[in-house]
Amino acid sequence: MACFSSGFGLLIWNPSTGESILLPHSENFICDEYQEESAYGLGYDSTTDDYKVIRIDMSGDENANEILALKSGSWRKIDQSSGRTDSSLLSIRERLTSLHGAFNWLGILSRLSVVTFNISDEMYGEIALPETMCLLPLYKIKVDFDVGVSVLRGKLCVYYTDERIFNLWVMKDYGVKESWTKFFVVPNNGIKRIIPIYMFSDGEVLLGYEDWRTLTKIEYRIISGGSVGLSNRMWPLDCDDTDAVTIDNDGIDQFVYTESLISPKLGH
Repeated sequence: MACFSSGFGLLIWNPSTGESILLPHSENFICDEYQEESAYGLGYDSTTDDYKVIRIDMSGDENANEILALKSGSWRKIDQSSGRTDSSLLSIRERLTSLHGAFNWLGILSRLSVVTFNISDEMYGEIALPETMCLLPLYKIKVDFDVGVSVLRGKLCVYYTDERIFNLWVMKDYGVKESWTKFFVVPNNGIKRIIPIYMFSDGEVLLGYEDWRTLTKIEYRIISGGSVGLSNRMWPLDCDDTDAVTIDNDGIDQFVYTESLISPKLGH
């Protein structure tokens, strides 16, 4: 299932069955306002056999973070005793990833890190980033860098672009800092935003990126991945790429899902 923010509100959709449900509005916020300043994630709570939707406020208001269990169908604020986090690095287009029973995103707890939020006990945690990312000046990350978190073939990944170079790191063992591996680096030749979408079994990665000249196209290209020791290999990527597949950027969002017959109308 997937979670979308639409003009009508927040939608849970199962693309396998076509079934969907519009979630209730939060009583704490006006819909049009909080959706523009929020990032969302959908994850499964194995302890209650329920799905939960989390809303993280990107403006820095920790009291605005909320969670909704599909069976209850109502929003409640996240207990602040579970931790505090600065989520100002999140992008409006970014979907919070769900992996190993937790939501994951780039943020700041004691330092720049992958912030985790356990879906079951609803506690914040953090995973240390690769050392080269830890050394990046925070002010430059907020202003000059494009950063994010994704999941590729069940592995946590972080990516960032600095000085026209796209970097992708893969964590081989979840939660173990020493297992971060630089998968590849790509000269991006001025591309506005690059997002890793899917990794194939042979290590090739599907990337999506925006045409920086018009911002009206989203282009997709599959490039070869690397492994340990291949971090110095580079593949050119630019907006005139003849191998890229291009579609109109008219609000289309991309995501990877596993087919299931689960109904989003739990408790309804």
